Amino acid sequence: MKTNYTLKLLLKEINSELGKANISERRIESELFLAHLYGCTRPELYLRLSEQVSQEKIIFCQEFVKQRKKGVPLPYFLGETEFMGLKFFLQPGVFIPRQETEILVEETIKIAYQLMNLPAPYRAEGSCAGSTCPLNILDLGTGSGNIAVSLAKYLSRVKIIATDISENALKIAQKNAQLHNVERQITFFQGNLFELLTTDYSLPTTYYDIIVSNPPYITEKDSPDLEKELSYEPEIALFAKDDGLEYFQRIIPQANKFLKPEGYLLVEIGYGQKEKVENIFFSSGFKKIKTVKDYSNIERIIIGGDCTT
Repeated sequence: MKTNYTLKLLLKEINSELGKANISERRIESELFLAHLYGCTRPELYLRLSEQVSQEKIIFCQEFVKQRKKGVPLPYFLGETEFMGLKFFLQPGVFIPRQETEILVEETIKIAYQLMNLPAPYRAEGSCAGSTCPLNILDLGTGSGNIAVSLAKYLSRVKIIATDISENALKIAQKNAQLHNVERQITFFQGNLFELLTTDYSLPTTYYDIIVSNPPYITEKDSPDLEKELSYEPEIALFAKDDGLEYFQRIIPQANKFLKPEGYLLVEIGYGQKEKVENIFFSSGFKKIKTVKDYSNIERIIIGGDCTT
């Protein structure tokens, strides 16, 4: 890279360098990175294209390009990402929320309104008028808190318990809850899935209206074929044994111990896992099973209800 740049030339150069690494959304990434560097929006960036770039910023951009070519994910550079139209803080070692998981949140919101006898179109933030008591929601493997925080933001009458095995992830999740002023609606606990709920007798006994989880579901045998960016994310949040079914086999059979009779369990699944995960639902006593496809027409969410022990 050169040492004398306008912002326009720098944007073009970064885009070109990322293209050499076959980064598919290089134009968007270039814009997002520079907008973050300059503390402006992407549209505002284009109003500043004639500005000269300082040497300090050029050096920082060079390091970004170098690391991005190696596969370091963009959100780890930005320290943040967007999910459900909301900003979420991130750091290396914390799983990066994916766009398809927004469908999991959207389906959870629909069910929440159904349980509160409110029509789904009235999903505006803070509009839970008519609900006499809050819904209890359990988020297993909360990571950055993207699911729990989004639910708390769009559903004011909820109490959420969010668990994760990672202390670092929980620190980021708490920070995100504070960012969106929903920290009073969410209680974070460190623990592995239902573990804390069955071992910490100081916690009040609670039955949940909704349990939601985006567990690890990538098979270990698929690891060599994955994009290099995933090698920088925490393995514990990605991979599962037993052909990717490990956590479904642990979560689904236990869920009925913690769900109210009319409650629902929602999980995100991987490609080709629909039939096997559905079978786990049926064998665990769930009578009503629904599958929702993602934006690529892949079965991505399974919803189970009417569970009997």
